[in-house]
Amino acid sequence: MENEGKNIDNVENIKVDPYNNKTKDFLIEKMGETYRDQEKIRNSLISGTSVLLGFVGILFTIQTTMIIPLMDHFKEIEKVKIPSIIIFLISLGLYATSIYFLLKSNEIKEYSFAPNNNLIKYYYENLDIDLNEMKDDVFYSMNEAITANDSIHILKADNIQKGHILLILGLLFTLIFVAFVLGNLCW
Repeated sequence: MENEGKNIDNVENIKVDPYNNKTKDFLIEKMGETYRDQEKIRNSLISGTSVLLGFVGILFTIQTTMIIPLMDHFKEIEKVKIPSIIIFLISLGLYATSIYFLLKSNEIKEYSFAPNNNLIKYYYENLDIDLNEMKDDVFYSMNEAITANDSIHILKADNIQKGHILLILGLLFTLIFVAFVLGNLCW
C-alpha cells in the first residue's frame, strides 16, 4: 500500500480513495477510536475535578473552623488581628473561587453522540440506502460529535486549571496566615 509506514499525523501526504470501502472502514474505525478516547478524557476530567473539589472543601472547612479559636488569642495582640483577618479572608476567597471554577467545570454539558439515534432510525427505516452513503453519514456524524465534545473538554480543562491555580494560591495564603499567626503567638 502506498501510505504504509507514513506518519498518520501528517494527513496532507495521505492519499485515500473516497470510493474504496476499505478506506472508509479504516477511517470510521480510527474515528471510533478517537471517540472512545474522548470518553476516557471526559471520565478523567470528572474524577480529577471531584478529587480537587473534595480537597478544597476540606481545606475550606478546616480553615473556617480554626479561625474562632485563633481570634480569641488575638484579643491580647491587637496589631496582629487586622492583618491576620485580611490574610485569612484572602485565602478563603481564593478557596471559594476555586470551588466555583471546579463546580463550573462539572456543569452538565450536552455531549454529542455518534451516530446519533435519529441517524440510526433513518437507516432502519430506509434499508435501501447505499452502504457508501451510510458510511459517509456515519463518518461525518462522528466527526461533528468529536469536534463538539472537544470544545466541551477544552472548557472543562480550562476551568479545572483555574480552580487548581486558585487552590494553590489559597494554600499559599493559608501558609502565610499560619506562619503569621504562629510567629506572633510565639514572640
